[in-house]
Amino acid sequence: PTATWTVTVSAVSATAAASASTVTLRNGDASAAVGTYFGGTAEGTDSQTLASRSTSTTTTTPGFTLFVKQKDGLTSALGNIAQESYTVTVTGEAWVTAGTVGSGGTKGGPAAAETRPTSATGVKWLRMATPVADSATIVRVWSTGTAGTATITVTSDAGVVLGTKTVTFHGPVTALAINRTTKKVIEAGTGTASTAAFRVAATDAGGRAVTGLGTIGIISSNVAAISGGSCTDAVGAVTDGIYSCDVNPVVTSTSGMAATLTARTLDPADTLGLAYLTVTYGVTMGGAVSTFVLTTDKATYDPGASMVVTATAKDASGNTPFDGQAGPTLRSNKALGGTAAGTTITMNAYYDGVSTSQTRSATTVRTMSADVTLFAPAASGTFSISGLDGQTTPASVSVTATV
Repeated sequence: PTATWTVTVSAVSATAAASASTVTLRNGDASAAVGTYFGGTAEGTDSQTLASRSTSTTTTTPGFTLFVKQKDGLTSALGNIAQESYTVTVTGEAWVTAGTVGSGGTKGGPAAAETRPTSATGVKWLRMATPVADSATIVRVWSTGTAGTATITVTSDAGVVLGTKTVTFHGPVTALAINRTTKKVIEAGTGTASTAAFRVAATDAGGRAVTGLGTIGIISSNVAAISGGSCTDAVGAVTDGIYSCDVNPVVTSTSGMAATLTARTLDPADTLGLAYLTVTYGVTMGGAVSTFVLTTDKATYDPGASMVVTATAKDASGNTPFDGQAGPTLRSNKALGGTAAGTTITMNAYYDGVSTSQTRSATTVRTMSADVTLFAPAASGTFSISGLDGQTTPASVSVTATV
């Protein structure tokens, strides 16, 4: 007897799936960087999208590097075998060049030395060859020399958009501005720096954030209170181009002193290197919390109604205490609702001499969350809230209200 059978072999699709493939952006030249994914945190997680424009035709550092990794999105034993040629197109102020194929996402292949394209050689359209399966392909993004934005789109030969990135190239700095006000009252009588007192934003002529200014110096109008300070780029914590400023109080400073602080950086438009771009910030000096007054936002509440308790403090000299001190510990003689643990009231930190039962914003400390955190007692009648102040011999401070 004989038997006949037929075996059909089909080629596995090597088409990339947009949902599975990744286009990861890295700032600068990350082609040889070692890290979680080409020097960054993870595959698919981009670095900053802001870089300085480059007018040099000899620089070998691109503004950005793209890592394109094609995946089929299937769970077959063959793994990610997507392998398609793809095109890279640019609109805006950028040019692109082809890099090398990486080794699976942990380290890029060594790049051939190349310099920034010129107006004669720069291109905004590039067709990349078929990559090695399960490997990242490198595309370099260069400044055209003109400040502005650029959008880079990566599309497979099958017409699948694998990723779109928008980047910005800034020009030279033209202005400084206060970006965030955190500490207005600085601790007096200490030589310890007051960190992150405020933030400065640097922008170019088009209003784009400016990176790489190094240290922005701070000059004080009253060196008996604040000797000076400096602002450094807060990259990694916030959008790049924002500089966090530390100020240096003088150990002999006293409560009530004031100073105008001038943050400044050299103006690149001045060829003599003498002119500065500046922004000013006013501070006063304060001591530790000594006394405070308690108030409630209402004198009478409905049962279980939302309420706010406020402590307004002074230091031993009768001035506003320095910002950032812990709020007081308060207790109620009746059970309260909300985040209070029975009769204990959680107060936020003092800023401008005020601490409340609300939740402060993590970014702008003088803004309170809209969330209701404290509620009046459910039972009718008078209730009181009290705590001890910060004097050498603490005194009890209280406020009463009615349900």
